[in-house]
Amino acid sequence: MVVIDPGHGGYDPGAVVTENDVKYEEKVFNLKIAEAIREELGKYEGVSIYLTREENDSGYMTLAGRIAFAKQKGAEVLVSVHNNSSSPSAKGCMAMVPNGNYNKARANESLDLSRRILDHLKSIGLDCMDFLYRSYEPERKITYPNGKNSDYYGIIRGSMIEDITGVLIEYQFMTNSEDLARLKDDAKLKQFGKVTAEAIAEKYGLHKGPNTEPVHHTLPQPDRVYIQVPKTTFTYGDPPFTMTASGGTGTGEYLFGSNTYDVIMCDGDKAYITGSGTTKVYATKLASGNYGPSSSYGSGWKSITVKPKDVNIERSYKLSGNEVILTCKLTGYVKGDLPAGKVEISADNVVIREKSFKDSDTFQSYLTISEVAGKKIKVKYTPSKYDNYNGATIYFEINTGTQVTATPTPTPTPKPTATPTPKQTATPTPEPTAAPTATPTAEPVVTPTDEPSVTEGPVATDTPDPGKTDDQGKDQSVTPVPTDDPSGKNNAKFGVDYYILIGAIIVLTVATAGLAIAYAVIRKRGKKK
Repeated sequence: MVVIDPGHGGYDPGAVVTENDVKYEEKVFNLKIAEAIREELGKYEGVSIYLTREENDSGYMTLAGRIAFAKQKGAEVLVSVHNNSSSPSAKGCMAMVPNGNYNKARANESLDLSRRILDHLKSIGLDCMDFLYRSYEPERKITYPNGKNSDYYGIIRGSMIEDITGVLIEYQFMTNSEDLARLKDDAKLKQFGKVTAEAIAEKYGLHKGPNTEPVHHTLPQPDRVYIQVPKTTFTYGDPPFTMTASGGTGTGEYLFGSNTYDVIMCDGDKAYITGSGTTKVYATKLASGNYGPSSSYGSGWKSITVKPKDVNIERSYKLSGNEVILTCKLTGYVKGDLPAGKVEISADNVVIREKSFKDSDTFQSYLTISEVAGKKIKVKYTPSKYDNYNGATIYFEINTGTQVTATPTPTPTPKPTATPTPKQTATPTPEPTAAPTATPTAEPVVTPTDEPSVTEGPVATDTPDPGKTDDQGKDQSVTPVPTDDPSGKNNAKFGVDYYILIGAIIVLTVATAGLAIAYAVIRKRGKKK
């Protein structure tokens, strides 16, 4: 089974050029070549052939519909017939082939058939540009079921998925005067079709002879199909929606599709939003009985707009030594689709760092105090070309007022001043007549002085408070600045020395008071004598 697909058709003319006030449409040339292929292939035994359309001005079929039609008919081969347009200097034929990322065996079959077709076209004097393939840009994230980057052309992609040997031949460049002259010659178009059929026969070992298979399947044009959707404007991240269809002729089932896979991907009657942008969704009623397939077009399709999704950036920071560790987290994005744009961190509108969310929804950036102190900080996300998100910007200031940039030194406690003690030489001490007896005396009572009897340990003032909050009121966990004595032993030693000093002062004060009492007692006794 071979399905020949004359590209474009109906409302879609394909490439259009005007020469001497005459307009030429690609769809017309495509159908003539396709009919010539069918005519020549019909001369071979055991071949059944269908065309995806029989007319130029009606009967448009979506790409998904063409693939579904080929699958419905059990096609082994799908040949899509096209003509090109470019600069006037570009000329000749070319073949679009699979990129080989999916269904490798079938891709090789397509490559082999394309090579044979080009060789036969060369044999009749055409210039050929060899093979080309085109894949979707990786950023668009349109992949095959195995996760690898997909072919761009719908006929090639669909053929690989449905396990059909699909080829797309660009026969001539309509924008080249020599190529266009050949396309205007119906005899040349028949020749193009003839050698293409011969290449197919060569590939599959076909032989000319009576053909018992139905060769010329001409299907009457059914009525137009119409598609219905719940609404036409969505936002990326919205859930799938259900489509319905009406119209068409026959009992064939409806098939839904879109013309931009990275905006809407259809599965049955469900439309899944795959990205932001604008696309069209179609419905195709597959062939049944004597009726061929028909798709919605013109007033029968629906244009769908998917708006980018808003995202937000949350930030926090902490001070560590002479650095600020800024943490930014993206929220509001669609799970599994991190944005691919860039993030700029600016201080007073001067970019100081560039980051991204491509690999994670959170990143950290290490900034210096001098870069951010007293400045307005801006974190700005700018979407990439194929991003599905709007940009986002936040502004804030970083409170560095509690930052300690040197080893914290406790505020010195004033040295204790001892109560002046009378000089021992100021009052002559009489010669004792005898050693003082051990007359019990009351325990000396220490008269309170201005000095505290017990002092607190040293208290450092103006020390950073880890519980301070920044300008947004968010609790910031401040990492203490390392000192020259991270163990704290020096601070402990300072406290011990201080207590020794105070103790010594107290002992000295008590001793002085004791001497004064003893001196008073001795004088009193001396007077009594």
